[in-house]
Amino acid sequence: MWRATSLRGRRRTGPAPDKRTSPAAGLRMPTVPPGQHEDPQGVVDCEGVDGRGHGGDCTRGHGRVARPSAGRPAPYTGAMPQRAESSDGLVRSVALFRAFRVEQADPERFYGLLASDSVRMVSQHVHLSGRRVLDVGAGPRQFARAFRDAGAEYVAVDADERAIDPLHERGTHALVAFGENLPLRDGSVDVAFSSNVFEHARRPETLATEMVRVTRPGGVVVLSYTNWLSPWGGHETSPYHWLGGERAVRLYRRRHGHDPKNRIDETLFRTSVAQGMRWARSQADAELVLARPRYYPRWMHALVEVPAIREVATWNLWLVLRKR
Repeated sequence: MWRATSLRGRRRTGPAPDKRTSPAAGLRMPTVPPGQHEDPQGVVDCEGVDGRGHGGDCTRGHGRVARPSAGRPAPYTGAMPQRAESSDGLVRSVALFRAFRVEQADPERFYGLLASDSVRMVSQHVHLSGRRVLDVGAGPRQFARAFRDAGAEYVAVDADERAIDPLHERGTHALVAFGENLPLRDGSVDVAFSSNVFEHARRPETLATEMVRVTRPGGVVVLSYTNWLSPWGGHETSPYHWLGGERAVRLYRRRHGHDPKNRIDETLFRTSVAQGMRWARSQADAELVLARPRYYPRWMHALVEVPAIREVATWNLWLVLRKR
């Protein structure tokens, strides 16, 4: 039996799949013998003891030395793209929070807006055209489209194959793997991006450090997550989570008649703003260039520097690091 826990809290149990997904070709490929894999673009570093590429022994200690693909542009080290000041004010924040209210009823609208806003924010730090973007936690297909529309080569990673399957579109590459042990070589992507996954990982700092490892020197690491004490920290059990994890589950069950998708301390963990800031500032191989509340206007950036208050008021922390 094969069992995997998605970075976003989904669970799957069933027989071991007998195919793997190639991030280099974006196609399903037949199983290869253990210790071998097809990697024409020089991205993946995975020997996969089961030969399936579904996590296996996907370690960075085996395989060829990382090198850019032929024809790939050098890491972006020039001036940053001009910031869209007019797109980072109160009007944007109001639009995002209104979209949150229709996430279940109109997911296309919600995720489309969130994806386009995320690409805009990433583009403030790196020109995406021609760059390889790794999405750890494989956001909805709207993220793949938004990054591709910006001219990026999009590589999705998720532990749940069901999250990967909808992304099998032209120009999108996908890999089934755990974010805490990325089967990619050192310095193999230009941008490592992860949206709302950190709080679903048992070892979130390990996941984040892996993102730094696979990013090229001069490249960008973007990490965003909802912290536990924020108004949405318990996700669908909010705001009951402020009363405690188990009580939140009981109250949710009483109100809705079924268990929540996310179980506290099983698929959703008590992360904090301080935790992410501490990790970011401890990185020897990357420099923290921006920490801000993701959904708030620019003039509220300083909120993340205020202890205690930031844990309740930040809502979602957005971190940007540049690889040294």
